[in-house]
Amino acid sequence: MFKEINITGPEGAKRAKQLGIEEVPTIAIDGEVVLIGRVEKEEIEHEINLHQTG
Repeated sequence: MFKEINITGPEGAKRAKQLGIEEVPTIAIDGEVVLIGRVEKEEIEHEINLHQTG
C-alpha cells in the first residue's frame, strides 16, 4: 500500500513531525524513514524488498 502525504496541511505537517521528516521527498516504510531526496526506482524497490523479508 502506498500513501502520499502533503506536508503543507496541518495533518501532513503533524505526521511529518512524528516521523522526523525535514526534507522532501522522503520515503518512510512502516513508520521508518528509509530514503531522503530524489532516488532511483531501484533504490526504492530494494528498501521495499528489505522490509518485506524482515
